[in-house]
Amino acid sequence: MPPRHKTHPKFLAGILSSVVVVVLGGSTLYYSQAFLTRVATFDECVKSGYPMLESFPRQCVAPSGDTFIEEVTTYRNDTIGFSLQYPPEIKIEELPSGNVRFFFIGSTQSEEALSDGISFIVSKIILPRNSSLRDIALRDEKQENSRTEKEDFGSVGEIVLAGRHGYTFTTKFDTTTHFIYLPRTTDSAIKISYFAQDPTHQGFDEIVNNILSSFNVLP
Repeated sequence: MPPRHKTHPKFLAGILSSVVVVVLGGSTLYYSQAFLTRVATFDECVKSGYPMLESFPRQCVAPSGDTFIEEVTTYRNDTIGFSLQYPPEIKIEELPSGNVRFFFIGSTQSEEALSDGISFIVSKIILPRNSSLRDIALRDEKQENSRTEKEDFGSVGEIVLAGRHGYTFTTKFDTTTHFIYLPRTTDSAIKISYFAQDPTHQGFDEIVNNILSSFNVLP
């Protein structure tokens, strides 16, 4: 009669432990994946902390592989002669002067002067006779910087935006404000002034840069 092989209890316990680990691990992975794929919108994806793609509109990638794209709105103004795209948190104010202001007020804003948020203003310029767009930019820089008692005027630089060669300068008063001057027709131009105050690091500079990248000068 052949000898009977006796299975060691420790061997059986090891097999049983491995099976339990595999089952529990699979269950954990299943339920983790089920939880992670409960993202249905761009905002939910962002709030969950999932990766963002460097694009405009912004895109968020969920662990399931789904990509959610931020909804943006296109604004067009034929009087000034421009169009741009902006995210839903941005508000619009069409001013009596004809200028258009795009803005956002942050959660810590408490003073009259904007200390938490975005301000992006677009206006139309009528070029005087015998004055170039660069002359206008130099004049405005001198006026803006006079409030800071700055004497080294003349730091107007060149910029290319929306396929147009224009001029730009920056001033520092209560905040750092950027100015851009773009030609439109032989006797008119577009002026952009903007700043972003971001004390809680909400990515306001990125929002402004995305708006600028979508800016278009109408023919």
